[in-house]
Amino acid sequence: SFCTLLCFLKKQKTKSHQKMGKESKVVSKNATKAQKKTTSAAPKGNKSMPSKYVSRPKDFGTGRDVPYKRDISRFMRWPEFVTTQRKKRVLERRMKVPAAVNQFSQTLDRSTRTNLFKLLQKYKPETAKARKERLAAAAKAKADNK
Repeated sequence: SFCTLLCFLKKQKTKSHQKMGKESKVVSKNATKAQKKTTSAAPKGNKSMPSKYVSRPKDFGTGRDVPYKRDISRFMRWPEFVTTQRKKRVLERRMKVPAAVNQFSQTLDRSTRTNLFKLLQKYKPETAKARKERLAAAAKAKADNK
């Protein structure tokens, strides 16, 4: 039957391919490169008629090709505090800050902080109430001496 004939032919083809695989030819690298070039240069399909579609570089000028989608999140109107803190970060990165000023950009550790506050407490200006009491005591002392 026809099916058995097809099966027989398939078996014959596989046997012939196996025989060809055993007898490998030794070919130089240059020869294989030349074969690849000739096969890649071979035209595909019907090249007798020129193509309607000619490839050309894209031109995104006014009234020409439609440009690709860009990231336009920069152009969003951000809240004022966001823009100011971003500008501040940029300036801090770009400027060279003197050491005397830069020391205030970092926070102190707990022990140093308590020592500093104790020192500042001694030199704290007096309140209006304490001043009034001090002046009253001075006036009383002056009145007692007379």
